[in-house]
Amino acid sequence: GASCGGGAMRCPPRPAPPLIVPGHGAISDEWTAAAGPQIRFLKALVDQTRQRIGEGQPMSQAVPQIGKALAPMADGWNSFDMSVARDATAAYKELEWE
Repeated sequence: GASCGGGAMRCPPRPAPPLIVPGHGAISDEWTAAAGPQIRFLKALVDQTRQRIGEGQPMSQAVPQIGKALAPMADGWNSFDMSVARDATAAYKELEWE
């Protein structure tokens, strides 16, 4: 499975699909355009999570703050609040042991 780094998304699938329908962003026939918003989100999620962990914040405080920090990315994203809370919790669990 994919982890916080989003590495699997950076490389287009082979063979290239004729049309990409991302979970977040516009439909496209180009991988970089379609996956870009998700890759940016994952990078920001990792950066924010590492910052909170580095500050010594427990998960219960960090998750809401990560959500607030990523809120500007919510435009056009259905259920952003629920998704980002789940994603921030998973990221915290993964990254706290780095």
